[in-house]
Amino acid sequence: MRTYDMLELGERRHSDEWQLDESQIIAFGRQFDPQYFHVDPIAARASPFGMLIASGMHLLAIARALDHAMNGEIAYICGVAFEDVRFLRPGLPGDRLSLSSEIVMLRPSEKDAGRGIVGHDYLLMRDGGEPVLAYRSVSLVRRA
Repeated sequence: MRTYDMLELGERRHSDEWQLDESQIIAFGRQFDPQYFHVDPIAARASPFGMLIASGMHLLAIARALDHAMNGEIAYICGVAFEDVRFLRPGLPGDRLSLSSEIVMLRPSEKDAGRGIVGHDYLLMRDGGEPVLAYRSVSLVRRA
């Protein structure tokens, strides 16, 4: 595991791809965000989007899964904040999504010498480089 003291400001990483499809969008929407443009491809044609789109919460969940695969060896204790969350474009059936991360903040915890605070900026993109989702995540990480 990589502890706080092993991390470097400006470190960038890139994930593998996630293939988003209609069945995933509908299943997630039915369980967690049952708005018609997340669960009904025909009704979604009459939406402002003109088609079925992924829930923003679904996109955040995909980003979290991609981040775990990409940065899972960091000695996280827990997340403490999601900041500046921006849904830039809808996630669409057929999108191949990938995530990039950059460490933008490193500071020792003032309350516990065994912890550090790490901020990552994330960008979820569809194939072709179009940004879909951007946010900052702040986490507690074990120190060496």
